[in-house]
Amino acid sequence: MQSVVIVQGDDRPAREPTAVCDRCGCRGTYARITRHTDPPEVQRFCLRCWPRAHRAAIERRNAETDAWLHPPRPGHFADAAELLAWARGRVPPPGETTAWHWLAAPGTHWRYFRYER
Repeated sequence: MQSVVIVQGDDRPAREPTAVCDRCGCRGTYARITRHTDPPEVQRFCLRCWPRAHRAAIERRNAETDAWLHPPRPGHFADAAELLAWARGRVPPPGETTAWHWLAAPGTHWRYFRYER
């Protein structure tokens, strides 16, 4: 089984002085998370909220990927044919891209190092 995912880039700047933070409601954002659903889900965050939102997004993506990759429980399927039938119906979780202003870069890179597998 093979899967191909195409993610389109986003050319908008990460810093948006007039945008509102999706967590605290303050004006002026420095980071963005875009989930590639239909329609795309875009969340913007200020510098104060970005670390917590970024960490939560990484953990959510890891949990979704784990749930997609692994069968419900060991021994759940009677044979390989049943496992393949289950696997063929699986849809991967939506892709996600992040963008951040250079002011948020050091902590962002640390979280990728710390939380990515």
